[in-house]
Amino acid sequence: MKKCPGCKKIKEIEDFHNRKITKDRLSYYCKECARGKRNDHNNTEKGFLLNSYSSMKKKTISGRFKNSPEHIKQKHDVNLKKEEFFELWEQHKNKHGYKCTLTGVEMILKRKKNIGGTIGYENGFSVDRLNPNIGYTKENIIFITNMANKLKNAVTKELCVSILKAYEERGW
Repeated sequence: MKKCPGCKKIKEIEDFHNRKITKDRLSYYCKECARGKRNDHNNTEKGFLLNSYSSMKKKTISGRFKNSPEHIKQKHDVNLKKEEFFELWEQHKNKHGYKCTLTGVEMILKRKKNIGGTIGYENGFSVDRLNPNIGYTKENIIFITNMANKLKNAVTKELCVSILKAYEERGW
């Protein structure tokens, strides 16, 4: 039995994560309080951005591209440091505020909960690559909404050119 300093309840040992550096080899807070603290932190701007950066880094190492061929992994490589990522975000905020680069829609920088787990908002924050054939670099990153990201991924540069040509042909 151990008392959690968060909820002040005495709980079973199984209610705490293992932690090698403490005397009792258990985390200070119970699993429930630790989850709450983590969620609170992840819903701050800094926590959310840090989580987004970490998720980008994990994609090619242990995520969905782990077993992909090298040329596919390179398209998703993160070629910038965490400090550079935060610097790019500050530049974006100075230029666009909290609005999407492409649509101008206000972005939400927090996770939304639902019964099945955590999902994003349509106007939630998303990091994308302007050119999908190049990895995440200082020159290629844009901050947009989830919806703009989905729409952008469905449209090629060639399709955009064709649409513009059709507009020009009709004098629009």
